[in-house]
Amino acid sequence: MTCLMMMSSVYSQTTSNNDCIVPCSALKNALKLKVEYDYCYNQLKIVRDSISLLDSINSQKDTIILNKNNEIILLEDNVK
Repeated sequence: MTCLMMMSSVYSQTTSNNDCIVPCSALKNALKLKVEYDYCYNQLKIVRDSISLLDSINSQKDTIILNKNNEIILLEDNVK
């Protein structure tokens, strides 16, 4: 990985107020950390979406169970 910012400042021997000198290893580590952060953030979004979907499925199953229980009660009453 080349670090143009570092090389340009070395060759020019002068820095302006807008130049930022960052060691290549620090820049490389920062970029790795950014990629890992983005990956984790995307994984977290996927997990949150999955949890939301599973919560919705569980809610629907609970509704089905309640309806079936009510149906059983009605059928038992009809048998009596």
